[in-house]
Amino acid sequence: MRRVFYNPKVKDKVTVIKTADETRGEYILVEVELAPGGGTPKHYHTSFDETFIPVEGTVGIDVGKKKFQLKGTEIATAKRNEIHRFYNPGNSTIRFNVRISPAENRFLESFCIGYGLADDGKTNDKGIPKKFEHLAVLMEHADSRFTGFLSLIEPILLRRAKKARKKGVLKQLIDQYCK
Repeated sequence: MRRVFYNPKVKDKVTVIKTADETRGEYILVEVELAPGGGTPKHYHTSFDETFIPVEGTVGIDVGKKKFQLKGTEIATAKRNEIHRFYNPGNSTIRFNVRISPAENRFLESFCIGYGLADDGKTNDKGIPKKFEHLAVLMEHADSRFTGFLSLIEPILLRRAKKARKKGVLKQLIDQYCK
């Protein structure tokens, strides 16, 4: 599996530092390089925690109702089911580590798929897959859940993801982008 992923649409780079195999399933560690104005919308995960650790610059993290501007040795953790987002609040590229625990290999596969689709021009300018089936499978496989208005379509996406998996869409995407 690749260890460096670049998304030409949102201009971020993710480097895998430690895989699940390398930590005996304890955690995954990735480094994110994020351009000014980059970041994620609010979301949550049901099966793992994310800890954010600044490396260079200041990383903005919202966890629940708390807002952090992390730098130096400061960290913030979004526990399972806790709504969060990260972003670059500054004018220069930042780098930070994200620790996923317990380790979820499907999280890394989601990078392969999402960034592969972006490389192939199969996402919009925000990196969202153009095909509804691809979006559904990717959302479910990454264990990413929406908040706000988007949460209304989540049950539809999860049903579509189940059907797409049965049709072999997930396997095809993994074979195409993760091998």
